[in-house]
Amino acid sequence: MLNESKWSYDKDIMMKILIRWIVIHQHSFTIVEENYFINFVHSLHPSAKIPSADTIKNKIMTYYEEDKVKMKALLKDLPGKVSFTMDCWTSPSTKSFLSITAHFINKEWNLQNIIIDFIQTQDSHTGSNIKDAFLLGISNMSLESKIMGITTDNDSNNSTFMTSLSIWAAENVVNFNKKEQHIRCFAHSINLSVKEALSCLDGEISLALEYIVFHDKDLKKYTFSEEKWAIFEQIKNFLEIFKEVTVIMSGSHYPTLSLTVPLYNILIDHVEDVIGNDKEDDDDEDDDEENEENNEENNGENDDDEKWNQIVKKAAKKCKVKLLEYYNKTNDTYLISTILDPRLKLKYYKDHNWEETLVNTIYQKFVNIYNKFYASTKPEVLNNTSEIKGKSVMSCVFKWRNIEYIDEIQTYLSLSLMNEETDPLEWWKVNESQFPHLSQMARDYLPIPATSVPSEQSFSVGKNLITDKRNCLAGKTIRICMCLQSWWTTFLSE
Repeated sequence: MLNESKWSYDKDIMMKILIRWIVIHQHSFTIVEENYFINFVHSLHPSAKIPSADTIKNKIMTYYEEDKVKMKALLKDLPGKVSFTMDCWTSPSTKSFLSITAHFINKEWNLQNIIIDFIQTQDSHTGSNIKDAFLLGISNMSLESKIMGITTDNDSNNSTFMTSLSIWAAENVVNFNKKEQHIRCFAHSINLSVKEALSCLDGEISLALEYIVFHDKDLKKYTFSEEKWAIFEQIKNFLEIFKEVTVIMSGSHYPTLSLTVPLYNILIDHVEDVIGNDKEDDDDEDDDEENEENNEENNGENDDDEKWNQIVKKAAKKCKVKLLEYYNKTNDTYLISTILDPRLKLKYYKDHNWEETLVNTIYQKFVNIYNKFYASTKPEVLNNTSEIKGKSVMSCVFKWRNIEYIDEIQTYLSLSLMNEETDPLEWWKVNESQFPHLSQMARDYLPIPATSVPSEQSFSVGKNLITDKRNCLAGKTIRICMCLQSWWTTFLSE
C-alpha cells in the first residue's frame, strides 16, 4: 500500500503497478495508448511518462524471467511433494494449450495451487505429446523428483499419457507408479454418471424446455399439471445431491481426495435408494426395456406416477453402473488419503461395515507405504532367537526405534475422530511435532486434488485474456501472462 502522506511520483513504482494491473485483470497492452487512459494518468500527475504497448510487453517478458527464478526457488524449498492437475484447451483463435497447475502444502500448512505452465501445443493431444508438454513444464521448475499425484479427466489420451510418463520415469530413475498416482477427476466421473441418467429423462426435460421456449407468450395455456410438477420435483431431488457433491469437491484450498471414497459411497447409496427393491438386474438393460414394454401393454395397470417412477429408477440404474465403473478405478492413494484425514481415519471403513479382511488389507497397505517412504527404518519386531539369526547385533540393540515408528501410526489411529468442521491441515499443523513421520506423509497425500477443476478454471481466465479483439496474441505471450497472473495473486503478491 502507498503511504498517502508521503506519496511522490516514482516512474519505476508506477511501471510495476501498471503492469501488474494489466496482467492480473487481463487488460489489453494497448490500453496505455488510449486517450482517456492517458488523460486519466495525467490528471493524477501531469509529467508522468506513460510507456508504450511495446514497452509494456517487453517489460512483462523481463518480469517473467525474473519471477520464474523466484518461483523455482520457492518450489524447491517446499517441505513436501507436489501434485498436479492438467487439462487441454483450444482457444477461440484455435490455439491449443496445456494448463499445468501445481498443488502443495507450504511450511505453514496452507494448501496452495499455482499455474506452473500454460504451454501451447502444436500437435494433437496424444498421450506422448501431453507427456512431452508436461515434462517441459515441470522441468522448467525442477519438479521432476517431487511428483506425487496427477489428476486428469477420464479421456483415453490421459491413460496413454500416464503410460508414456511411466516409461520416462523408469528410464530416468524417478519414482512414479501410474496405477497409484493417476487420479481420475471425480467431477468428470459424476458428470458422466449424470449424463447416463439424463439419457433416460431427455423426453420430459425437453418437453419442459419446449414449453418455455416456444410458448412463453401465453404460458398459462401450457401450465403443467400437478402430476407433471411432481415428476420434475422427483427428478430434481434425484439430481440435487450430485450438484452438492460436485461443488464440495471442486474446492482448491482444502483437501478433497480424502473425501472421495466416502462421497462415492454416499452417491451409490443414493441411487440404490431410488432404485429400491426392484427385482430387475441393475446391469441388464434388455430386461429393463422388456419390462417397460410389458408395462405399456397393460393398458393403464400402472398410473402415470408409477410410469415415471420406473423411468427415474431406470435413470438411477444407468447412473449407478457408471458410478461403479469409476469407483472401481480408485486406487490405494484414495484410501491412504482418507486414513490421513483426522475426521475419518481407518475408522471410516470400520464404521461403514467394510469387511474386516478388506480393512486389514487397507491398513497393511498404509503401513507398507509409510515404512517404505516415511519411516527412517522399516519396523521389525524380533520375537525369538531364530529371528535374530543372520542379523547384526547392533540391529537388535536398536530395534526399539523400529517399534517407535509403528507406535506413531497406532497412536494416531487411537485418537478420537475430529468433528466435520475441523480443518485437517490445521490439525496436522498443531500435531506435527507429535507425529513427525506421519505429518510428512500427510503433507504429500492431502494436497492431491480429487478433480481437475483448478486447471479447467485457468481456461476461464484464458478466455478473458484471448477475446475476439485480442485473438492475435502469440502463444508465448499468453503463456507468460497466464503464469504471471497466477504467481502475482499467490506467492509473489507484493
